[in-house]
Parts: sequence; C-alpha cells; structure tokens
Amino acid sequence: MAQKKQATATNGEILAITQVLNKAARLPSLPSKGSYWIGRNVKLFRDAATTIEEQRKVLLDKYSEKDEQGKPITEPVEIDGKTLEQVKLSDEDAFRNEWSELLQMEVDVESFPIKLDLLGETIGITPNEMVVLDELIEAE
Repeated sequence: MAQKKQATATNGEILAITQVLNKAARLPSLPSKGSYWIGRNVKLFRDAATTIEEQRKVLLDKYSEKDEQGKPITEPVEIDGKTLEQVKLSDEDAFRNEWSELLQMEVDVESFPIKLDLLGETIGITPNEMVVLDELIEAE
C-alpha cells in the first residue's frame, strides 16, 4: 500500500494540482488502479482548495463595490466567447496584492504517490498538466 507523502506547496500550486487531478479523474481512458490513486489525491487536495476558494470569496467581498443592500455589484464580462458575471472591485490593486500573497503562501500538504505506469499510455492530459502533477508521480 502506498504511504502518504508530506510536502510543502504554495496555495497556487494546490489549486493547479487540484484542477489537473479533477480533470484526470473524469478521463475514461484512465486505468482503474490509476483512477483509484487519482481519486485518493483528489480527496486530499479538495479540502485545501475549498479553503483557498473561501478566502478568495472573502477577499472579493472585502474589495467589491456594494449596492444599496450591501451586496457586491457584478458586471458582465466576455471570456472565451461566454458572458460571465464578474464582481466589480473598488480597489483592484489591493485585491490582487492580497490574492497574490494568499497564492504564494506555503502550506504543508499530504499526497499519495502515483506510479507512472498506473496512468496508462494515453490518459488525455497534456505535458504541461503532467508537470503540475510532477510531485505526485513516481517513475519506476
């Protein structure tokens, strides 16, 4: 049985790892043993990513312009051909500075190593995404 590894990562790295793990967990080409270890890591990283997202929302609320009811004002913005609602910030620089500090903060994390051969030949993630998972992958 694989043993958990202790490591240090930035909150930004945790978000990137979580995003790639979530993508990999949904790939139909992933062999069952690889899927199992991906899933175990998803659970470990999900809590940390959720905490980071909660702090992002706190910062958005702190720096957002408010309407008469004290709710954040949003405005439509087009991203990749989709119209999304974006919070209107009263002090964008302060928000970006605090968000950057949060992303750069180092924290202790646990993970299960994933043997490279358990991922199969063509699992459907890019070389850049494999680099994100580098600390989790064990080559044999």
